Amino acid sequence: MNKEQLVQAIEAKKAEIAEKTNQLKQAEKTLQSMEHDPAAYFDGELTESFDGFLGELYQDAFDSLPVVVGRGVASEIIKSEDNTFYRESYNCWLNDSDNYDLSEFDEYTEQSDLVDSIESEISDLESDLDDLVTDLEYLLDEEIL
Repeated sequence: MNKEQLVQAIEAKKAEIAEKTNQLKQAEKTLQSMEHDPAAYFDGELTESFDGFLGELYQDAFDSLPVVVGRGVASEIIKSEDNTFYRESYNCWLNDSDNYDLSEFDEYTEQSDLVDSIESEISDLESDLDDLVTDLEYLLDEEIL
């Protein structure tokens, strides 16, 4: 490549890096949003997990009743009797991230993988850019000699 072609290639790489950096910022923003407000992304799955938690928590109480109450009914009874309590309990449970693992959700894992992939692409582009700059510097040194 001649000097002009190298300069054009360098500018093109810089533009690619800028574009990928913008994609990375957006992907990281989405990932952070998932982490800060998981219910907005995974409400169905988290509600199901919370209902299971309630079932385990209250099952002994239901087992002691003189009538047979099936498994998983605790959350339904609590919802129908005191929905406000249910929602407040759910929100408290949700605030403790030890109760669930976001990496169990495909959408979160895919977003995390996307962030890693874009970071790798940027690293490769930066390496390519360094090679082009080195080539240009070599050509310029040759011109001086």
